[in-house]
Amino acid sequence: MTFDWKLFEQTLLDAYRQDAQALIAAHPDQRFYAFALSQLHREEDGPIFLPRLAANSEQAYAADHGATAPPEGLDSLHHIRWSPPDWRWPTLDSSAQHPAWTQMEPALSAEATRAAPAHWRRTEARLLTALVSVAKQLRRALKQPPWAAHLTAEAIVWVALDDSDEGIALARRCLGDATFVRLFTSHDADASEARRVAALPLPQQVRYHVACLQGVADAETGLGAERARASREAAQHALCAIGGPLAAHALLPLLDDERHQWQAAACLAWMDGVDDTVITALRRHAARPAKKPPQAAGRAWCANALAALGDSPWLLEQCLTSPPGLPDAPAAAGLTYPYRAWNSQDGARSIALDYRPLEAALERCPRLAPLLDKKLAPGGDFCTLRASDVDEALRGLASPHALVRRHAAAIMDNRALGQAVGQRLLPALARALTYDPDAQVRRLAALSLQYWKKASAPWRAEAQAAADNDSDEAVRATARELVQHIDNQFRGFM
Repeated sequence: MTFDWKLFEQTLLDAYRQDAQALIAAHPDQRFYAFALSQLHREEDGPIFLPRLAANSEQAYAADHGATAPPEGLDSLHHIRWSPPDWRWPTLDSSAQHPAWTQMEPALSAEATRAAPAHWRRTEARLLTALVSVAKQLRRALKQPPWAAHLTAEAIVWVALDDSDEGIALARRCLGDATFVRLFTSHDADASEARRVAALPLPQQVRYHVACLQGVADAETGLGAERARASREAAQHALCAIGGPLAAHALLPLLDDERHQWQAAACLAWMDGVDDTVITALRRHAARPAKKPPQAAGRAWCANALAALGDSPWLLEQCLTSPPGLPDAPAAAGLTYPYRAWNSQDGARSIALDYRPLEAALERCPRLAPLLDKKLAPGGDFCTLRASDVDEALRGLASPHALVRRHAAAIMDNRALGQAVGQRLLPALARALTYDPDAQVRRLAALSLQYWKKASAPWRAEAQAAADNDSDEAVRATARELVQHIDNQFRGFM
């Protein structure tokens, strides 16, 4: 049955309008300056929870934040004035009790998850478009008598995601360019500044972004201190995009500054075109003892960068000398870096999955094992399995080292790789659930099978056997969830 997006929009609009009008009627002395569709929660390839309506008035803002809110920055969505969690009415819950709403929310999740992850992403995009439409319609409805008398002249309604680029772009879609630029001039200024910097000669661009990374002004490139402090994250991505020796060498002085060492090393970890001069500098800093937590973070990131740049063998060799040429903590951080989520972040260097350095560390330096276990503990943020890594993941699931098998089992949950890859991964996961001697591997295998949804159905018998007979209670519990999940697929609930 096709999802009825027109009915969906109307259901949301009716619920939000009823909530907004009830609030205005209950507080006729207030002048409302903003309503927001807030607290949209979604998990890719999983359930979607619709946003609730939030509201705030001029009187409430003055009473709650007038003495504490910074006077500057009102022209930015980052300001507390535009933060629904900090409003007097952050959640108007009555919409969630409407019969139509209680049917629509699970129907949306069912629609999003009925096919491959690509369908989920298309559904999410269609949902955001629908929410923008609802926000615009709600604003028009509230601007009509008698409700308009209780709104400020510039009262707005928007979908409040967060203060990310996506959230700002969505707010702009809700309000339209003219209103958005009039109210939130700082964001328009950000775009203008980006265009100005992009027109600078490349060495000047690098100088500008390095200054931003440090949070300091630079008169030569026209960079003010306030913008520098607000642009650190963007500067990191910009330097990585420029890459090459020019950007890499400009970061070397920051490795000597303990306040910014970790940021410089993180840039170098993600950057192309790094040469031997940079590798030598990273090795020197990674090997220095750390006496304070900020120093430890910097040393760990130097080791991370070395691993990202293919220097894991050097990290291990330093642990094998007498005395060790590298403290164990940064060595373990670096050796596990390629297997953690940093490897999968947008803009980061793509590192092919290779368990051999980890296996070598476990075999040649047993004292590192507890630290490696801690870094790759189940529940941590692991890298995302790519199609090019499937062969190595399957090899890892048969490794003699339980830590490697745990990691391999955990990252085999990526249903977005498609049916052909699933036909290779799922039998291996079912075997691990049945036969692996390590309970954590068996539990992680059951979890990954569950992420594959309908495709896991052929292994129901293995799941039921684990649910009934596994020696570990945590494995039995996870296997029972897997069996229930498989059965629900056939009942059409998922």
